[in-house]
Amino acid sequence: MTSQLASLPVAGPTGAQMRRALVAALFGNIVEWFDFVTYGLLATIIAAHFFTAASNSGGAGPLLLTFATFGVGFLARPVGGLLIGIFGDRRGRKPALILSISLMGISTAIVAFIPDYKSIGIVAPILLVLARMAQGFAAGGEWGGAASFLVEWAPQHRRGLFGSFHITGIFIGTVAGSALIAAMTSAFGAGFMADWGWRIPFLFGGLIALIALPIRARADETPVFVEEKV
Repeated sequence: MTSQLASLPVAGPTGAQMRRALVAALFGNIVEWFDFVTYGLLATIIAAHFFTAASNSGGAGPLLLTFATFGVGFLARPVGGLLIGIFGDRRGRKPALILSISLMGISTAIVAFIPDYKSIGIVAPILLVLARMAQGFAAGGEWGGAASFLVEWAPQHRRGLFGSFHITGIFIGTVAGSALIAAMTSAFGAGFMADWGWRIPFLFGGLIALIALPIRARADETPVFVEEKV
């Protein structure tokens, strides 16, 4: 195994292949953290739309339920990491990354279209919880899958550098989500955001995932995985 890994850089992965791998892996964390920061910053608005029944009890009930729903995504992460990780070991890093970004994008975009509690009652928060579970499941698989993809594509003397891009996506997604919400609130006002403007960032997150799909489809499977399957 050691001799195989040492020979991979000599086997000839091109600079273009490695650049495609970097960009393909980077998108996952951008989408993941864009979604999470968006949900957190819009929590009070989401509480008003999906947990109005809890407002009858007074106090912070709706907001607490909103953050409990936020936490569901973190509970689903280990399951997603395990199952998508097994899938990636069997079918390849690339198929696993395509699966995780697809599920992440769909679940993020779905939040933008769920009718509120006044329209469909208790079904609204149930759908929100399911969407958050799916997003967390996908994020769990994305974390390990993207890290493996980056390190397995890295030249032997650049594994730390390649692996660092995995964390870079967190900050890009966090800044992008915060900046978008701040810009929309400043341009259109808090009333617009509270009405229906809050849905736009989630739709935008789904769009980022849609852009990532063809990028990941064009990336090659990691040399390490190909070598191990030969």
